Order: sequence, then structure tokens, then C-alpha cells
Amino acid sequence: MRVICGDMIEELPREATFHGCVTDPPYHLTSIVNRFGKDGAAPAKSDGQTGVFGRSSAGFMGQEWDGGDLAFRPETWRAVYDALHPGGHMVAFGGSRTFHRIACAIEDAGFEIRDVLFWFYGTGFPKSHSLEKNLIKKGFETEAATWAGWGTALKPAYEPILLVRKPLAESSVIAQTLATGTGGVNVDACRVGGGRRWVQGLNPRAGSASIGAFEGSNGYYTEQGRHPANILHDGSEEVAEVLGDAVQYFNAFPYSEEDYTRGHYSAKANKADRRGSDHPTVKPQALMRWLCRLVTPPGGHIVDPFAGSGATGWAAEAEGFEVTLIDKTPEYVDHINRVIWGEE
Repeated sequence: MRVICGDMIEELPREATFHGCVTDPPYHLTSIVNRFGKDGAAPAKSDGQTGVFGRSSAGFMGQEWDGGDLAFRPETWRAVYDALHPGGHMVAFGGSRTFHRIACAIEDAGFEIRDVLFWFYGTGFPKSHSLEKNLIKKGFETEAATWAGWGTALKPAYEPILLVRKPLAESSVIAQTLATGTGGVNVDACRVGGGRRWVQGLNPRAGSASIGAFEGSNGYYTEQGRHPANILHDGSEEVAEVLGDAVQYFNAFPYSEEDYTRGHYSAKANKADRRGSDHPTVKPQALMRWLCRLVTPPGGHIVDPFAGSGATGWAAEAEGFEVTLIDKTPEYVDHINRVIWGEE
């Protein structure tokens, strides 16, 4: 694992070096940072009793790096584009409210949008404010009852993940795969679940030595899992209730039976996933490892230009890939290095 502290645009190589990119960039949930969060800017005035402007000027959960518009700029993603082999894939997380800005910037940088994955989770908490309570606080008691039960936001329950590909340089995906190992996604390594099941139709592997295929007259039995879908979930009861009976088709992360509890599945990474990091948006290793497997060829090299907690690094190493991490925040880079050298 190589870890670099610096600006990703300056640190990324200008020539094709990496086979894939797995990253969780800033979602830029607070545009007010542009006005009030910069060094030397006038202090943000409080918005009545909420103080929302003052809090927002410090970025998401007090993190200034989440302000600004870095992930909304095409030149940011063009730097990643230039560093990938032709046919190389990138997966990039986004926030439901600002994802369109990141997606447009990535497309404008030259990437082809291949799909949008949706990661559902059950432990998001609503950031809604009661209109009734706030009306009472502001002295409008006579109006408050009219707005009982009204709020300002829904409960977050998913994050979109953009799947994109740098255009091929060869004549076909096959030719590109032979040239650079890029162009396709690893379907079998990301199949969902397992167990013997009947598939109607002709066996695509008939006559081959493939393990787990049993011939039938009108179909065949297979021990392979289902083809990976573009919907992922954390397996929580809450998500299962929303998705209903179809939930079994979407579970991308098979856990052992003893782990199958509501507490285990969390929108926020658990203690083992965090490895001591205080980063506010750490992603679970099961999810990150699945994404790394999806877009990286055997022995491939992954880059994460927004390394943060180092989640991509741990996942890539666990899957046997080379990985380069870049982050401009010294404390995050220091933490990753301490974990690497066994100091935490």
C-alpha cells in the first residue's frame, strides 16, 4: 500500500497507471462553506435559534474538506481519467442530494456512465425539524397546531454509487482485456449468495469443466450465486421490510448465521471497519471489498484519490490488489500510516 499526502490533482500520474478507482469523494452537502468557511472570511451569522449557517460553514460534521466544490469539477475527475488504463472502471459514492453534480462532472471529464448502484441501509437517522415545535419556540403558538406532524426532511436510507468506465482504446472489450486487463467487470467474484438452484434454459457452460453445473432436460442446476445486481443492501430488518420478499435477490454480502442480527448491519462502519479512524464517513469493509473485486483484474492496481479513513486500502489489500491512496488531510494520512506499521 502506498499512501500519499497531497492534492490529488497534483499527485495523480499523468500517464495510465491504474486498473481501477474505488473512492468516496466529498459530497459537498454544505455550499455555504464557500461564503463563510474560508480563511479570513467574515464569521457566519446565526440563522435564528438554529445556528445552521455557523455550523454549515465548517462543512459536514465539522469537516471543512466537505465544503467547496472539488468533486463537482470535471478537472478533478479528468486527473483520475488520465491515470487509468483505457477500459478502467471507477466506482464513486455520492450523496442523494448532490449526486447529480458529481455524476455530471465525471461524465464531462470523459468517463462513460455504465450504471448507478444503490446501497440501502437501515440505520440512517432523519435530520428533520418539527415545524410545530419551532413555531412554538418562535412564539407562534396559535399557528403551531395547524402544522403538527410536519417536518423538513425524509430519513436517509440509501447512497448512490456511480459505476463508470474510461473509453476503450482497443476495438472491443475482449481486445482491451487482452491488452491491459481492463474493460469488463468480475461477475463471478461478486455473485450473490449460493446454494443449489434451478435455472430454466440452456446451460451456458454445457460441455465445459465448470464446477457446479448439472445438466437438466429443460434447464440446469447451478451452485453459483445469482448474477450481481445494481441494488445492494445491509441486510437489516428495516431494509428487508421495505424491499419485501425480493430482498433475498439483492443481498450482496453473505454473512455467517451468527452475524445475521439487526445490530450487525449498520449504515456506519463498525469498530473493526473503522480501525480507530475518526473519519465521519467510513464505509463497511464488506461493501468496499465487493466493489474492489467488481472492477479490478487479478493482480490489478487500485487508486483512491480521496483516501479518508483508508477503507479502500484495507479492502484492496484484503482482495490481493495493489493500492495507492491519496489524501490532503495530514491527520487521515498519519492514521493510515500508523495502522500500516502496527502503531494502532
